Amino acid sequence: MPRWRDSIVPSLIGWVWARLCIALGFLIAGQTVTVLDNPGGHAMIRQGLFVWDGAYYRVLSQVWYGGANPDAARFFPLYPQLARLLAPVFGGNDEIALLVISNLSALLGAMVLWMLTAEMLERARHGGQDHGVSGGQDPGGGQVGVLDSAIRSTADRSAWMIAIFPAAFVFAYAYTESLALVLTAGTLLALLRRQFFVAALLAFGAAILRPVGGLLLVAIAVELWECRPRPALLKSLVALAAPVAGLVSAFVWIWVSTDDLLRPLRLQGEIRRGFQDPITRMLEPIGELLKGDFRDTYNLGFMIVFAFLAYQAVRFRQPRSWLAFMFASLLVLQSSQVTDSLGRYGVIVVPLVVALAQWADVRWKQVAYGAGASVMLAWIVSEAMIGRLVP
Repeated sequence: MPRWRDSIVPSLIGWVWARLCIALGFLIAGQTVTVLDNPGGHAMIRQGLFVWDGAYYRVLSQVWYGGANPDAARFFPLYPQLARLLAPVFGGNDEIALLVISNLSALLGAMVLWMLTAEMLERARHGGQDHGVSGGQDPGGGQVGVLDSAIRSTADRSAWMIAIFPAAFVFAYAYTESLALVLTAGTLLALLRRQFFVAALLAFGAAILRPVGGLLLVAIAVELWECRPRPALLKSLVALAAPVAGLVSAFVWIWVSTDDLLRPLRLQGEIRRGFQDPITRMLEPIGELLKGDFRDTYNLGFMIVFAFLAYQAVRFRQPRSWLAFMFASLLVLQSSQVTDSLGRYGVIVVPLVVALAQWADVRWKQVAYGAGASVMLAWIVSEAMIGRLVP
């Protein structure tokens, strides 16, 4: 049976590994900022781990929405509010609180992802229709109580691979992605175990943390539809209502501070510039690249990687609720005219990361990914720190 203590070592390895790459990225940024002559690069480097969106979360944790710029209303309130609550532990320092939440969540998120991967594969190994892990003998005559080495290896890979995924550098910054990983993976794990009240609580938190957290409704709905025997009506209603309630709570929370209920929607609409079908949105950067325009190169790379991983998730027959959640997420992420930050949005679509771990089942794939991801992680950090990449 999967045990939480078995998730600690691979998660910690990935956590340390990623921060070494991030430190290297800072060194590269310091050397390239003058060579590349990017305006404002030195000022961005001085912001450190509070660059880009981190600056908004720092202001929100200090003065809340009423004292921040009007465009801060597009950021949901859970993360800065947690920092405000935790700040007294650090002598009232909101900045430390933000970074502690983010970095500890990165480690915890990898551990939850490890457990999620192990339990999903263990269930598939025994061919049970129920998502819980049953006792007894497996079809091959082995003891169910012993975690299969292949399953454990895949779970280990999921824990360290997500840590060094190039866009996951924000797990160390004052960003929400690492906390979103905990809540998203935790929701899917609770659904796997048929713990619908727990899934509801975590999905509520995910939706009040980030707008895309509401997409967990798709996974919950599919699980409820497939569940046999049917859960109690109260469980079903609470689970379905939780992501919606989280979104509504976030909007109301911001409304109380800004007197403008729909300001977050308007601000996001201005930034994303409206809807565009994901197919043409993926083809556009290719045409721009052929014309010598490299502005969307990183986003195009992430689009290709996520498309490949989505194919792997289907090929490995991940749970249908996971696939539904994955495709709904990719549709939303790639359906705006501006796809900046696509990489960090996609990294918390948990089925993609599990598919990556399933794909890397031989040594050469693991070595290639480890080397390539490390280099790209350090480079993307340097690009973001001098303002040439929007993380």
